[in-house]
Amino acid sequence: MSAFESFSNELQQRVPRSSISTEAKTLQHYAVDDLPPQAVVTPRTIEETAQVVALAHHHHLSLLPRGNGTQINLGGVPEQLDILLLTHKLDHLREHEAPDLTCHVEAGMTLAALQTQLATKGQWLALDPPVAEQTTIGGLLATNSSGPKRFRYGTARDLAIGLRVVQANGQIARSGGRVVKNVAGYDLNKLYIGSLATLGVIVEANFKLHPLPPSERTYLCYNTRYHANSDGYCKFFAATDGVRVD
Repeated sequence: MSAFESFSNELQQRVPRSSISTEAKTLQHYAVDDLPPQAVVTPRTIEETAQVVALAHHHHLSLLPRGNGTQINLGGVPEQLDILLLTHKLDHLREHEAPDLTCHVEAGMTLAALQTQLATKGQWLALDPPVAEQTTIGGLLATNSSGPKRFRYGTARDLAIGLRVVQANGQIARSGGRVVKNVAGYDLNKLYIGSLATLGVIVEANFKLHPLPPSERTYLCYNTRYHANSDGYCKFFAATDGVRVD
């Protein structure tokens, strides 16, 4: 019996609720850089995710986590792809502490869905990566995809205050905490964020939030002689923000 067959049999016994697909059409759909996996596994809980990773580690099978695949082609081309782990079922907002401006969310939830729930309390997660409707929280963190508003609010590394990560051996590790003022231990959040899931599978995150702005405006300016008119630009932007420039 091959290692993959042993993995598949044990998975069905230990994690019967997890979905596993080996259909050729499905495998081709989830190919990474034209390399299809041997199986696509979809756990429903964080504990099931840890068990899948532990089994893959025990049988020496390669594993790649995937949210909705918006950034799946980042990083190097995989030499081997045995298990593709889908995390989109981990899609719950566990806690939203509006008075503390913090939230606790699973990694499979999309950013757009999270923003919709946070908006009911007049708050938002100040990140605006491309394709927010499809980008999952886990994918956003694994790629440190923050968007242009990072110049005002900071990147995902600045807004994440705590993580739960399934390590390569299936153990669940925690970093950071649930409060903004958290200085205990090493800042492992910044290590995991942007690591492209090479250090573990991010399954939960805690974020610090911001109040929703009362309004937003976008200005598009075009001038081929920018340097000659830089004073005019400064006065324009200052005026639109209600700041006086002499």
